[in-house]
Formats: sequence, C-alpha cells, structure tokens
Amino acid sequence: VPRRRNKRLRKFSTKLDGRLQFDKKTKLLVGHPPPVVKDPNFVDDPEKGFQNSIKKLKSSSLGGEASLSVKEVLDIVERKKHLLAKVMDALIKFSRHLLRTEDLDGEKLRVDLLDTNFVSLLFRQFPKFSKSTAQGKFKFPGDVVAQLVGGGESGRTELFTEGGFLYAPFSFDRKHWLSLCIDLCITSIVVLDSNIQLRKDHDRFGELQPFALMLPYLLIQHGVYHGKRKRSTTHFSISRPSSIPQVKWPTDSSIKSIFLIHAHATDGLEECGDLTVEQLDPELKKFISAIILVGITS
Repeated sequence: VPRRRNKRLRKFSTKLDGRLQFDKKTKLLVGHPPPVVKDPNFVDDPEKGFQNSIKKLKSSSLGGEASLSVKEVLDIVERKKHLLAKVMDALIKFSRHLLRTEDLDGEKLRVDLLDTNFVSLLFRQFPKFSKSTAQGKFKFPGDVVAQLVGGGESGRTELFTEGGFLYAPFSFDRKHWLSLCIDLCITSIVVLDSNIQLRKDHDRFGELQPFALMLPYLLIQHGVYHGKRKRSTTHFSISRPSSIPQVKWPTDSSIKSIFLIHAHATDGLEECGDLTVEQLDPELKKFISAIILVGITS
C-alpha cells in the first residue's frame, strides 16, 4: 500500500498542532490557538506556554501502567542522559495515541507502535531458532506474540487490516536509541538512525539480521500474513537512509528516535529530513506540555 502524500505546506511537526484531534484545553497548553474561537487565556508564545506547563508539573499518568515521575519528565527536557526503557515506553504509548487519533486526508494512519522490549525479546529467541531443524514450526513464546499484537491493550491495531507499518524503538548497548520502521506490505525494515557514525551500515545490518530473519516466521505463526505472503518466509530487507539529520549530542538520540517515528509515520523520509537539530528543542517543549496536560487532567 503506497504511503499517502500530504499536500499541505511543508513544516515539520510532531502532530501537536491543529491537525491533531486535541480538545481546546490541550491546544491552549501546547501553544496552539483553538480552531474557531481564540480563548482570552491563550498563551501565544510557545515558550511561555511551556513554562506555564512546567509550573504545573507533577507525576503524569498516561493510562494503564504508563507513567512518568517529575524527575523523569525533567530528564526528558534536559536531555543530559540516555532515557531508560521505562521512560521510552511511556513516550511510545503517548505517541501511539497521537498518531492513531490523527485523521489525515480522511483516513487514520495505518501504523502501530511497539514497546521497546519487542526487538530484544525477539533477539533472545535467535539461538534456539537458528538451531531448530524445522524453523517453520518454531514456536515463539507468548510474551513476544503479545508485544506484537498488544496482548489486549486498548488502542492497538489489527495488523494488515488497520496497520501496515510497525515502529519499534531499540537501544544498542544502552547508549544509543534508534527506531525501526517495519513495512509489512513490502517486507522491509527502515532503520531511522540519528547517529550513523556509531556503526557502519555493514555492521548495523549484521546486528539486525537475526531480527529480519525471524520476523516473517513470527508473523506466520500469528496468522498476520494474507494472500500470497501467507506462508512466505523471505526475510525482511534492511536499509538505513543517510538523509536523516544527525544529532550533535549522543543523548539526543532518545527523544529524536521518538520524533522520527512521528515524522515517518505521517509523511515518510521526506519529513524525517525536516527534523533538524534546531527543531528538537521547540518540538520537545510542545510534546512535554501535552504530556503534562495528560497528567493534570487524568
């Protein structure tokens, strides 16, 4: 299924703008005017809106078990260290809500976002999988399958029917976050990497090869594939675009991996190319303002 092209004036956004179905109060807090009537209390300066949000900062519940403490929110804002998986999972949950509630050209985005441990859980199966004499009959454990399909979690998509693209953040050596875009329709994996100097393409592809080999078997086991691909065990191809603006500080890879998911899910690699280092700070402030609002109103 070809990715829909958006004909709007190009300007990078993490979807915290008028095209996102936020209510009026959310729009005010993240620094955007309401669509019809401007509220007299509206703060026209995004920086002032962010500072107002920080003043109201408290632990934020994002639904279910996902939550962020005050310290964790400040860690995200300061960007002085790599974010923990628990923090990234909370951001993924919030991002899933943002992307799945957006109505682009009359249709919802056909995407889903997986938790940070999906990739590592699947990697752990490779020693057993590679030794299996009948890989087509290899049974992946329930926790891996649950990560793929949501395990009853609300807001998850039905693969192929509702979601053709999966996004999975992954941390290499606990020092660098990147995101994988898994295209179910053309069986490809696009590595959204904001610090490619850490690994050459050959090395990075070698690290991801076990994941690419096992993924079709996992999809077959779950019955995700349809039609001609129903029994295809062809491994997923891997590519890493060089057009993505690179971070100046390694610790920025955490939040940038999240924003790259936002950009790619909405408008592909072209919008990823618009996410410059200079955009990180203003976009992060809008993002954090919205998260704080969720904590205030939940």
